[in-house]
Amino acid sequence: MARLYEYAASSDKSGYFLRGGTSGSNYTLGVTALGRRLFDHLGYDPGVVNKERGPRIPSQLHWSMYEAGLIRPGDSDPSGHGIDGEIDVDETELTEEQIDELEQFIRSADTSRSEIQELAEIFGFDPGPETSDATDGPKNIIWEVHGKAAEIVANEIQSTLKGRLSPGENSGRFEVESVRCSDASKLFDETTTFQVRTATEGGSTKEQHQLVFVEGDGLTQITSTTNVALGWDDRVRIQKQQMDILDTIRRVSNGPLDMYLGDPADPPDIEIIDRAANPHDRIPRQ
Repeated sequence: MARLYEYAASSDKSGYFLRGGTSGSNYTLGVTALGRRLFDHLGYDPGVVNKERGPRIPSQLHWSMYEAGLIRPGDSDPSGHGIDGEIDVDETELTEEQIDELEQFIRSADTSRSEIQELAEIFGFDPGPETSDATDGPKNIIWEVHGKAAEIVANEIQSTLKGRLSPGENSGRFEVESVRCSDASKLFDETTTFQVRTATEGGSTKEQHQLVFVEGDGLTQITSTTNVALGWDDRVRIQKQQMDILDTIRRVSNGPLDMYLGDPADPPDIEIIDRAANPHDRIPRQ
């Protein structure tokens, strides 16, 4: 039997996962961001391990989502024979109402995605005219960027930002030392964080800017940390840096990378921390 759970807030992971068992062993299967949206659409409310028991997932839905790539091997993948269907899961099938909701989800999703096409084929649905992010919207979503793609995005942001900050045009008077993008699969399944290191005044003053993009919410937080005590002029200077960095990410996302950044109507939380006033908030070494 497999049940749907969500990682607790205290966990170093986030998102949904399935927990089930074979005869004598347990397994965990991760749920992708698109799979999470499907569970939410179908009205499943996940439980929290050791706190609240999660709902049982019908075998028909469980393995269809697995075959379509919406559920993936987790920390303890079941054995090969289990993947063939011998895992003890709930054998009940989807209700007619759930099937109608599933068809509605498929028709409203990006039908150019392979997962949607596979799911439609499994259930015998006609997904309708193919809609592609290439024509109807961005090809990529920033909070789903990780791995090699994250390096490409970070390098593009760094080169673009350095190109814009030529002498005389750099209102914030800072140089870019590095741009890094955290691997979303190692930090949070649905969060992408950019870390931009800058230096000013010949390198004596250093800042680290962290921009956090969360699934469904877009840019939720901009936090800047510096190694010196800040006066008002310094705060204004760092605010300009924050806006230059954000504007560069916007320009890159509108260019060849074609990324969706979230709803600009939802403003992020913005914070500036100086190390002198907060000695524990040190800029970590690279």
